Amino acid sequence: MKLDTEFYKLPFSFDIQRLQQEITQFDQGDWLPHPQGFPGNSALLLISALGDAKNDSIKGEMHPTSLLQRCPYLQQVLAAFNTVLGRTRLMRIAGGGEVMPHIDEGYYWLQRTRIHIPIITNPEVQFICGDRSVNMKAGEAWIFDNWKHHQVINPHPEARIHLVIDTVGSPFFWSLVAKSNTSKQPRFINYIPQLSVKLATEIVNYPAVMTPWEQKCHISFILEELHLRANNSPQAVAELETILSAFYYHWQSLWIQYGDTQKGQSNYQEALDNLKKQLKPLHTKLQLNNGADAVRAIHKAIINVSLNTDSNAPIAASKTSNNIANSYSPISKATPKIHRPIFIVCAPRSGSTLLFETLSLSPSVWTIGGESHGIFESIKALQPAQKKYHSNVLTAADVTSEIAAKIKNNFIGRLRDRDGNQLNSNLFQVTLLEKTPKNALRISFLNAIFPDALFIYLHREPKANISSIIEAWKSKHFVTYPKLPGWNGEPWSLLLTPQWQDLNGQSLAQIAKTQWKTTHEAIMNSLQCIDAKRWQTVSYEDLIQNPQAEMKRLCQFADIEWDRNLSPGSLALSKFTLTPPQPDKWKQNESVIMPLLEEIQPTCDRLNEMCRNKYIKL
Repeated sequence: MKLDTEFYKLPFSFDIQRLQQEITQFDQGDWLPHPQGFPGNSALLLISALGDAKNDSIKGEMHPTSLLQRCPYLQQVLAAFNTVLGRTRLMRIAGGGEVMPHIDEGYYWLQRTRIHIPIITNPEVQFICGDRSVNMKAGEAWIFDNWKHHQVINPHPEARIHLVIDTVGSPFFWSLVAKSNTSKQPRFINYIPQLSVKLATEIVNYPAVMTPWEQKCHISFILEELHLRANNSPQAVAELETILSAFYYHWQSLWIQYGDTQKGQSNYQEALDNLKKQLKPLHTKLQLNNGADAVRAIHKAIINVSLNTDSNAPIAASKTSNNIANSYSPISKATPKIHRPIFIVCAPRSGSTLLFETLSLSPSVWTIGGESHGIFESIKALQPAQKKYHSNVLTAADVTSEIAAKIKNNFIGRLRDRDGNQLNSNLFQVTLLEKTPKNALRISFLNAIFPDALFIYLHREPKANISSIIEAWKSKHFVTYPKLPGWNGEPWSLLLTPQWQDLNGQSLAQIAKTQWKTTHEAIMNSLQCIDAKRWQTVSYEDLIQNPQAEMKRLCQFADIEWDRNLSPGSLALSKFTLTPPQPDKWKQNESVIMPLLEEIQPTCDRLNEMCRNKYIKL
């Protein structure tokens, strides 16, 4: 839910000793992996679909689980907010772990806020939302604007555990919010032995058929967010407004005829399918004010949820597509296989998100919607801590049959097409598109798991690339290891290169140069060991200047379809862009970059040799 400011501290406080006492009774087996697969993150369900302590779905009637029934004070804490409760969990972040930056942009989150009550925490934990960061202290209560990018970093060795409550709110709850952020003493909610409380929980959370009035509300919100983004094309915005207006009036006419009965199901589905087709040319062309893709937001807020004939039957745990725990089960014979996956590899800040978002427009590819850190690092043996933070390097020696099966299963369980549709078992095989930056140091590892994999080697003009790495470090929006053991500099950002210890005491420019150089050398060394027919190069500059020709060339290489027509300058900024691109933007760091060029010239020469028949030399 979008809020007026990033954080609200609610005027309640709680008995932290009692809360800690109650949660210590739970066993490790009661905790589930995080639904999005964030490494080191787990959850324990207190209120869930049908009260199932193993079902992390957000769809269906919500009831207390047997785990909550063992916690009388936790029940009293929930009752104190006097609001309708949705899915409610204990959320744990392991020591040294984090929740990666993300936006809660789905339908469920348009209408709900999330209450956080820290139970086990420490002063080093950072909760970041937009441009603000707070340390939520044990026993406090907070809500935050989850429509903005947010993340949590726990650099402390011990785990952080919060009680996290999803709610649409109530008159009493929103009166609490109105009283928040004040200097008044918060009301202490004491534990009362033998007190029995009654909790109000969600019974309806997805519509059988969305009413046109609810649709109009979501459409208006999306268009408002669209107009707040200054760099959107006015022509594209006008086109989207026309499409959504026509769709709304059509849906309204269908609703008047059929309501939420089964009789109109085929007509409703036809209207949604037609909206999908009309939106395809605008995919990645427009962004909302929070950086989210507008078309993707429409899919999540309207298309994917406007028709739910079984709206209040919860998705079974074994069918929950984003449940990492379930994705470990063996692939059945009917499950599609990953065939000739495409991995984008490059130095950090080379434009991989832009290339990924553009290539994902192909009707032939499937993605998990973003980067795959959790796919790999939810597997304990692959976590950097298990290798004493040597680096992000993984090789063929790290592959076992069990690890290979888990990675394939994890991908299959989360794949979506360009319109956000879930993978279905009617397909025999699918083409995965992937771009996690750390994969530049994992090519032999990926090649061992996927022997038919294709690799697209993206490179960018070195001065601009190194400058962008410097700016990424300065922004602190790309921190990957906030408390890297043995590191004395600013919190480590971007991928972890081998021999990073040698960079202690070095300037930021030297660090950026080393990340660039080490990554390129690793990519070239690995690709030289792979059949040249299985890899291709592309420059960021060519992609920007002639996107249509580059997309057709890359799709021909990968043997996938391309049905779009891109004009120069038509590519939308990626969601990780710090400031709009400019040809000479690197010159803000010119004084520190120019002395480094001689050191990187051998790497540039080697890259030029690889690309000499395709691109202008660097």
